[in-house]
Amino acid sequence: MNTSIKLSALAVLLAGMLLSACQKNDSHDNPLKIQYTIGPYQSSKISGTVDFTEVLHTDSVQLTIQLTGVSQDGSYPVLLRKGTSIENGEVAFNLGFVDGRNPTLTKTIPLPFSQLIKYNGCLDIYRNPNDTVTIVAQSEIGANNIFKSYDMSNPITTQPNGQFRIYKRDAGAYIVVRIDSASAHLGGMPHPTRVYTAEGAREFELEDLSEVSGVSATLVTDHSFDDLTHSNYVIKVLQSEDLQDVVLSQGAVK
Repeated sequence: MNTSIKLSALAVLLAGMLLSACQKNDSHDNPLKIQYTIGPYQSSKISGTVDFTEVLHTDSVQLTIQLTGVSQDGSYPVLLRKGTSIENGEVAFNLGFVDGRNPTLTKTIPLPFSQLIKYNGCLDIYRNPNDTVTIVAQSEIGANNIFKSYDMSNPITTQPNGQFRIYKRDAGAYIVVRIDSASAHLGGMPHPTRVYTAEGAREFELEDLSEVSGVSATLVTDHSFDDLTHSNYVIKVLQSEDLQDVVLSQGAVK
């Protein structure tokens, strides 16, 4: 290979490398940003915000959490999980702790901004380092940012025993049902979970609710978010395929 051919090949190689680098997020000079609200969990008074900022020239984002209502001597573990906040999904990133004396936490994680805004994830904040079960605040992030929540109850006692949420998706919706496994007396086998019309006609099936986690999560592609949240649908969790007349929990879109 002569010198001119070698130089041409080298020029092509360098151009390809530069193009690849530019394809990360170099098409703009100012980093993209998005903010999500952190809300208190149950009786907690803790709330705040989480800001995600694109780190230019990398496939990562920087997040900054700011909390209010914390105790000055408190230390609050933060986990970014896969799935919605009512699924208790797999931990994607352990973000460390928010110090109550200066309740701001900043971390950089290897997640491209373009993936973040479509990410099926949530942020859980816990009571203290020795208790990563008790949640004190939460935030839906990414694709889960737009949703509506509805209460569920035992149809006989009318006691609250769960909730379901309808999350907006680009095509369709994501329906997550979660009921309290103790109050609903789950066990033995998965529980059929269905959507009915207000008149009682079966509309469509959801994923069976797990007898272990008490969760059913279903991606619905043939009904839009607006359609589902402006309907008179009722969601029911049934005892079993053999005992479909026994309803463990139900809730209506209102």
